[in-house]
Amino acid sequence: MRRLLAHKDGPAQIVPKIDYEFIENNMINLIFFNATRDTGYLKPRSIKKMSDDFEVIKQLGKDGAQGVVYLVEFPNRLRVAMKQFKPTKSPARIQVEADFQSAAADAGIAPEVMHVDLENKRIFMEPMQCRLVDVLKTSNKRFEEDLYHIMQTLDKIDILHNDGNALNLMLNSRDELQIIDFGLSKKIDKKLRKKWGEFPNKKVTLFMMKKELKKYNIHIK
Repeated sequence: MRRLLAHKDGPAQIVPKIDYEFIENNMINLIFFNATRDTGYLKPRSIKKMSDDFEVIKQLGKDGAQGVVYLVEFPNRLRVAMKQFKPTKSPARIQVEADFQSAAADAGIAPEVMHVDLENKRIFMEPMQCRLVDVLKTSNKRFEEDLYHIMQTLDKIDILHNDGNALNLMLNSRDELQIIDFGLSKKIDKKLRKKWGEFPNKKVTLFMMKKELKKYNIHIK
């Protein structure tokens, strides 16, 4: 519905009616959600306060060497991935892992880190849609360029991913190839540059991943 608004310097103008009832009913969305980087993915600003108030929906993948990842749901129905680390993982190493992933997420090649709970040894992050190896079993789509882009970007932001597990390659809800699990990652310093040259991830991470992908009958040139 619209209404007329008189203006002293001209004819009446049509302006939209403010729907206060809609605003009141949806206030929770205005309080809890905001868009993140350029993904369009929504996260709660208050996830830190809600980090103990969630329901585990299911486990995502198998138990890892350093922890387990679950899909969890908050009271506002937001679903995120939660990596629960083992008790032996130090808070300092968890923070370093989260920092590496956050830098990669800012570069558009990894899931966004939404909250780091060092006390309970958890990282909450943007959930992924599926594993690359599962997609390639039923699709002829090629991902070599995307994979090379990830490796080049990691080199550019000085992160050696250092994990050749092919299951670390995932697709997000926008069908963009992403890399996960920065538990073995290292900062690329002068020493690593001297050892591996200009493209450490191409020579280390990608080399290991190519071998792993062959186990799934996937061959990358």
